[in-house]
Amino acid sequence: MKEPGDANGDEAVNIIDISSITDFIYHGGDAPSCIASTDPNNNGVVNMLDLFSLTNYLYKSGPAPICGHA
Repeated sequence: MKEPGDANGDEAVNIIDISSITDFIYHGGDAPSCIASTDPNNNGVVNMLDLFSLTNYLYKSGPAPICGHA
């Protein structure tokens, strides 16, 4: 399984993952190969809360993404 939060599968969690999730949710972008990695707050749904969660982790010292089941 990919690292939680690594939405684009490049083995790093960064701003590009936020962009990938945004594209998937709002612009009809391709679904990631491992949808669980796109659900960093692990609530079973990929939505704007995942964007907030990942942004909080990367830029506000928030909790790390958790391994999901989405």
